[in-house]
Amino acid sequence: MVSRPFIRNGLARAMYDKIMFDNEQRNSDHSHWYEVNKSMIPAEVCDRFIQFNEDSDTEKFLENCYEKSDWIFTQFFHLIVKSILGFFLTKTSINGFLGRGSMFVYSSAQFLEFLSVSENFHAEALLDIGAGDGKITEKMDQFFDRVFVTEISQPMISRLESKRYTVLNAYDWFDEEKKYDVITCLNVLDRCDKPATLLSQLKQSLKPNGRLIIALVLPFKPFVEAGFGHRPSEFLRLEGKTFEDQLTFLSQVFFPNMGFKVHAVSKVPYLCEGGLDTSFYVIEDALFLLSAI
Repeated sequence: MVSRPFIRNGLARAMYDKIMFDNEQRNSDHSHWYEVNKSMIPAEVCDRFIQFNEDSDTEKFLENCYEKSDWIFTQFFHLIVKSILGFFLTKTSINGFLGRGSMFVYSSAQFLEFLSVSENFHAEALLDIGAGDGKITEKMDQFFDRVFVTEISQPMISRLESKRYTVLNAYDWFDEEKKYDVITCLNVLDRCDKPATLLSQLKQSLKPNGRLIIALVLPFKPFVEAGFGHRPSEFLRLEGKTFEDQLTFLSQVFFPNMGFKVHAVSKVPYLCEGGLDTSFYVIEDALFLLSAI
């Protein structure tokens, strides 16, 4: 192991650490991002597990992260603006205002594989809950005639409208008469105030053969960005402490009890563009493909 040299200047030290981090990541296939300990998962869940790997779309996202992080003057500008706007806006809104912090969960090819459909798949309507700046939505929009999205951040809403998506009111989107072929709810359940209510609405909004894709960071740690005290008013109680424990509980107990059938599960990286100190951030996402029972 190469020892870290002593660097007195804090900025120079941070830049050195980022360079070393980038070199390490560029030489990795990131297989650990997609792997679970199958000895800790029941056979029934293992049979539904879809093993993904880093593909070309993921590599392109990471390369874009490396490039943007090296824009030194832009990153300094972002730091200054964030320090000022942080008194008035949420982190999501600041990212929307600055056009930074884009996310990545899966590629277009991985989306189709998870749905277990061919590359010729096409359907009428997609609903993406909490779509952010729409970068993940872009991986799916080509497969649908109409794309509906929700988002609470006004700067992010402006970005979604520029992509010509139909933006629904995040607090009043649910319509018992409106049904969708595919609904995606990616990293929202742990960030919303009423996750149980949201799950019920999502189930009622699926067409008879519709599919719901949920991405959830495990272990589960709810945090409401815009709420007072940041605690949700509805709390989902998940059993288990590890990724594998909670993946199993959600697959065998929680989602079935909520009225869903679990068709497939997977593990993917939840990637986010970084800044001056790191090119990107990554945490572990569990993916679930559901239908209404």
